[in-house]
Amino acid sequence: MSDREYKSFKIFNIAIHNAKNKRLQLSNHLKQSNQSNQIINNKESKESNEMIKPKICMGILTCPNTKKRFDKFMNHHEKWLIENDIKYYIIQSDPTLIGKEEYKIDGNNFYCGCKEAYETLAHKLAIFYGYIYEKTDYTHIIKVDDGCLLKKENVLNLKNKPYDYCGSLMVPTSNKCHIGKCSDKKYHRELDFNHGFNYINNIDRNKLASIKKIEYAGGGYGYCLSRKSLSVIAKYKAHILKQELSYEDVIFGQIMYLEGIKPTYYHIGDYHAI
Repeated sequence: MSDREYKSFKIFNIAIHNAKNKRLQLSNHLKQSNQSNQIINNKESKESNEMIKPKICMGILTCPNTKKRFDKFMNHHEKWLIENDIKYYIIQSDPTLIGKEEYKIDGNNFYCGCKEAYETLAHKLAIFYGYIYEKTDYTHIIKVDDGCLLKKENVLNLKNKPYDYCGSLMVPTSNKCHIGKCSDKKYHRELDFNHGFNYINNIDRNKLASIKKIEYAGGGYGYCLSRKSLSVIAKYKAHILKQELSYEDVIFGQIMYLEGIKPTYYHIGDYHAI
């Protein structure tokens, strides 16, 4: 091999060696970059999962007239609620708070500043839902009556089924269910299932035409609401509190309907089985 050929061969090998080193450096850089991205992605995924992980509490609707039934409910469910780390609130009214405070909390007792009456059950819940939405970080609230027998396994599984609005579904039928149950006889009349929504100017008139026939989650069977659902209830809170007579499960179902939140069937409990 001539000196000239040897020099050319040497230069060529140096070039190959340099190119190989550059490819190796690039490969290592890409590998490190991919590892860094994987760490970031894993962290973001973990944070995302933590953010969307359901955090559920329960609201138990009761009143002095149903104390015996409430006691049976607690005897049957309280230990299980505690063992499964489900925070619960006992929703009651305290008329002495009217004009002073919207609510008062004493341990698990949640006292609403409204009268204790069948016709204003929606008032109690609107106040309670407002507290959960504005003052806590719960992602979902399960509302039950004190006569509801919980399907315990289904309640626990709700943590894996973060629905916006679910329960045992029905449609408005009788508008006389309240007669004989109200605190004032003036409410012993047929209920207008419009619930005053026809007086709100910016309501979709097409939806309003069907508002008496909507599908909703029955209150006696228990239903579950997400923060998204609580946010739209908060939007209509003042309207709810103006209603002298309403069916709480129907009016909340109508709000979900007006805001495009569809109910999902889910068996939370059995109606007045305690």
